[in-house]
Amino acid sequence: MSDVVQAKPDQGHGHEPKVIHFIVNSRPKSEPEKDISFDELVRLAFDNPPTGEFIEFTITYQRGQGNKPQGTLLEGETVRLHEGMIFIVTATDKS
Repeated sequence: MSDVVQAKPDQGHGHEPKVIHFIVNSRPKSEPEKDISFDELVRLAFDNPPTGEFIEFTITYQRGQGNKPQGTLLEGETVRLHEGMIFIVTATDKS
């Protein structure tokens, strides 16, 4: 008798989440299909994000989906990832 337990296939949705490929500051990234937040994009853009009282981040995007294929993402907002999206994340010192 064997103690090996075989994994059962996913009986939930029946499929793996789609992986979306996109660009953040000229670097290729991939994530499961989802909404991505301002904070997540800052973390993806900078290995060590600049910090300080006067540091502000600006995020613009292109190649989005639907009726808003390009725009600016504000702190606290999210945007739905779309295959081939391009994000530009910049840090500014407002001192």
